[in-house]
Amino acid sequence: YYIQYAHARIAGVFRGLQERHLSHNVSAGDAARNLLLHPSELELMDELMRFPEIVAVAAEARAPHWVASYLRDLAHSVHSYYDGSAVRVLCDEEDLRNARLNLLRSAQQVIANGLALLGVKSPERL
Repeated sequence: YYIQYAHARIAGVFRGLQERHLSHNVSAGDAARNLLLHPSELELMDELMRFPEIVAVAAEARAPHWVASYLRDLAHSVHSYYDGSAVRVLCDEEDLRNARLNLLRSAQQVIANGLALLGVKSPERL
């Protein structure tokens, strides 16, 4: 459930965005990704970049548990990022907010893809 909770938690961030009448501009977030400088943001980006290699190696070795272990590590990075007191995802600075939302959306997509490979659902709510 820890991994699924990370997916659902990100979905909750996007629900909160709507409740606060804020928008998410993906293009603006892409343009502002250079604003993601906090160590937890860099850690999360590094973790996301490992996904294709993990899947390839796990498939070649017929070791699906490697994908599960990776997803557990990614979920930990997501939870650490979200819980970190220094990072407010829904901050007032629009460009930074969009970049952070893009980062979370990317993490959510990777979690969903990884869980799908393992035959596990990615709930929007838990």
